[in-house]
Amino acid sequence: MAQIIKTTGEVIEVSPKNGKVFELEEMQAVVSHTDKNGVEHHWIEAHILRDGRYLICNEEGKLIGCDINEMASQLFRHSYHDTIVGDVLVCNINEID
Repeated sequence: MAQIIKTTGEVIEVSPKNGKVFELEEMQAVVSHTDKNGVEHHWIEAHILRDGRYLICNEEGKLIGCDINEMASQLFRHSYHDTIVGDVLVCNINEID
């Protein structure tokens, strides 16, 4: 089962709406962020974690000032040396369309 990891540390178990795979719009809704000018940013970026799961985050998150996501950053640092910002979706490869 997939998880949304919020910048607050809250973890929410989620399933795709269609019961099989997350559609692009679902992933965009998780990572979407509205900047201080009222512009919504929802471009996604996918990273493969060491355990084979995918971490889906906002591609422009650092540029638009999303808050640091400590929990997602800890997962990410097992595979990469960087910090994750904004809310993220963590799921298995077979859960992505």
